[in-house]
Amino acid sequence: MSMDYKDILTKVGWPTEIVTLDFEAYWDQDYTLAKQEWSTIEYVTSDKFEAMGLGIRFGDRTIFIDPDHIQGKLDELKKMFGDNLEKCVVVMQNAFFDALILEHHYNLRPKYILDTKQIASFLEARKSHSLRDLAEEYGLKSKGDTKQFKGLHWDDMTEEQRNALGAYCNNDVDITTKLLQRMLPFVTNPELELPLMNHTTQLFLQKNFKFDFELAEELEKEMGEQADKVTNELGHTRDEISGNKSFLALMEEALPSGEN
Repeated sequence: MSMDYKDILTKVGWPTEIVTLDFEAYWDQDYTLAKQEWSTIEYVTSDKFEAMGLGIRFGDRTIFIDPDHIQGKLDELKKMFGDNLEKCVVVMQNAFFDALILEHHYNLRPKYILDTKQIASFLEARKSHSLRDLAEEYGLKSKGDTKQFKGLHWDDMTEEQRNALGAYCNNDVDITTKLLQRMLPFVTNPELELPLMNHTTQLFLQKNFKFDFELAEELEKEMGEQADKVTNELGHTRDEISGNKSFLALMEEALPSGEN
């Protein structure tokens, strides 16, 4: 008998309730992740950032929360699942974006995060892991586009545009939920892989990262001296061994005559 996604979560020792989250954010011609000038961190932490809404799916219901009520809805989720939502698994597509928004703008970092983009990468690293392509691959409803919302702030939108944004967001949430349910049972060794995926996201969200530059310089010097000692004993230099052409020449010289 095959296992479903809840069986997998139980096997890992995680909660079996899933809550799917997806933020919509303001973007324009210059302020967009489509341009390489903006990293995810720079985009989310920019003064220009504006959350335009939040899609949430819990159980069999998907709802769109307008910007003015996002914090209130997150507070409701905390009452249901704990201060860090530790009684559920939070599902996202590209958690480096949505989880960073949660952490940076709403001071909320879920304990258990599953990113469908990471799961898709684990299952097949060579394919596209965009929500649009994954929806097509798994035969789900097509993902729309946000071109109609380009350059529009929430306060600039008509009621019709706001409803369209909500429908777009909710569709993304439903696609993400179905992807999680379909892909998770195919993850081999989930007891290792799921905590590793979560750990990867948590590291990305970690603000404080200490680096000992002085110790690094000492280690670099020691390793260089050790490398010089070994190469000198072999009658060569590090440059000779590290250079592509010079190393190839040394290898050819070391091979018996007639072999290459």
